[in-house]
Amino acid sequence: MTRLLVILALGSLLACACTGGSSTTLRPAADRPIIGPDGVFWDAIEAARGGHTQRMGRVLSTGFVHRAILPNTPRAEFSDEESFIFANERMERELAPFNSIRERLCKRYTGWLDETTRGRVIEAGRPSYEIKYKDGYGSARGPNTATIKVNLHQAQAKTPKVLAVSFIQDGDTWRIDGFSPDPLFGEFIR
Repeated sequence: MTRLLVILALGSLLACACTGGSSTTLRPAADRPIIGPDGVFWDAIEAARGGHTQRMGRVLSTGFVHRAILPNTPRAEFSDEESFIFANERMERELAPFNSIRERLCKRYTGWLDETTRGRVIEAGRPSYEIKYKDGYGSARGPNTATIKVNLHQAQAKTPKVLAVSFIQDGDTWRIDGFSPDPLFGEFIR
């Protein structure tokens, strides 16, 4: 009798395990990239504090670098992820002759962000999203934008220094697309 109960219990457990789902079960799509703009901002802070200019270069958007070096060159408007990818490829081709300036830009922004945040308590606000573009599964794709407000508190200052950081979604990641205020804008124009 006990043997029969054990077999029935194992049989019912096996039946339950088979109905739990599979890799083909439909799941809701992530509505935004898993690492948010605030995570990318903290990555930029860590790159700045460590003096990692190549790492900083990876968190800056192509559009940001293009505007800094070639501000008078027209940039395309985006209507979807495909047009955004084509525009980034075109901007990368236009930036190719300016690799040394791009390296200097990354080095200067690394130093500026380190200097701006050194000795301060950094308070990054919640991201404000503008999601216009989604794929067929409802997942955010393409040139969506986000902004965070950053308060930089210093012990002897009564009011914090405020910095707005804008981001653009590039595939499954966010990239920094601008700082406001940006004291280095205009330094790299060619």
